[in-house]
Amino acid sequence: MEQAQLDDRTKSAIRDACREVAESQLGRGRGALVEVHTTDRLSDELFKLAIEAVECSYVEDPATVVRAARYLAETHALGMMGSTGTRWFLEMMRCLLELASPNGCPTERHAAFFRDIEHGIAVSREGWKENA
Repeated sequence: MEQAQLDDRTKSAIRDACREVAESQLGRGRGALVEVHTTDRLSDELFKLAIEAVECSYVEDPATVVRAARYLAETHALGMMGSTGTRWFLEMMRCLLELASPNGCPTERHAAFFRDIEHGIAVSREGWKENA
């Protein structure tokens, strides 16, 4: 499997998505007063971690990273509101990229877990259909 190549346009899209994560994590848009340099610094760190995650993954489509970062911005970053920590981001990004582009050869032993993942995705899809 060939690793994704990141051109300038893709890097820019990843940077924008990481900015969304930083703003969400810091509570911008929900009344939190956050200095611009704090958002910039966190966004830059998240971008570096996203690039690191891509380089350690088997992602073929670099847009997967953008989508994963936006997912984190709308879900998990909210729970980090006010924090400037980044470890959670790298761990979650690596996990999401692994699910999207597995780097191993799953066996029958993993079948039940894959069904769990598929069930979670099906429940999520039903949720967004109801909210559309």
